[in-house]
Amino acid sequence: MPQPDELEWARRSTRGERPRLGLLVLLKAFQQMRHFPPLDSIPRPVVEHLRAAADIGSAVQFGYDARLSPTLSGIT
Repeated sequence: MPQPDELEWARRSTRGERPRLGLLVLLKAFQQMRHFPPLDSIPRPVVEHLRAAADIGSAVQFGYDARLSPTLSGIT
């Protein structure tokens, strides 16, 4: 479960719910696994738990859109 300070940090550090959900999922995955796993390997119940904790609606997709992310541009 994300702590209140983690939720606030994620809210301040992102622009929009999709990036916030991704950041929270990766944060919690790293805290538990000590590495960043591939996004498609993260179990759906984990994503849904964090979605609910952050009050992010079900219409928001989990993942990154490489077409829109300047960080991921050029990565294939």
